[in-house]
Amino acid sequence: GHLPGRPIFPGVLQLESAAQVAAFFTKYNSGYDGFVAFGGVDQCKFREAVIPPARIYYLCRKLQERSRRVVCATQGVVNRAVVFEAIITGMAVPHLG
Repeated sequence: GHLPGRPIFPGVLQLESAAQVAAFFTKYNSGYDGFVAFGGVDQCKFREAVIPPARIYYLCRKLQERSRRVVCATQGVVNRAVVFEAIITGMAVPHLG
């Protein structure tokens, strides 16, 4: 229902999905016990529309990691074509309580 009569996977959901992959990647590889929150996006480019039922693959490469911040280069790929790319920043948020 994003565009009536023209199904499309929204770019904001592509970015959110890539941010979650980056957060998982960070927790898995760094052993950080807290929550990695979405902190920002830079250099975002959408190259093609993603039309359901396309299968999108997310690629993530860590560019920088500090004690409370991680920066990752991400891409979405459909049928071997890059459909978007973005630099995503994540913030470390400790557990409450």
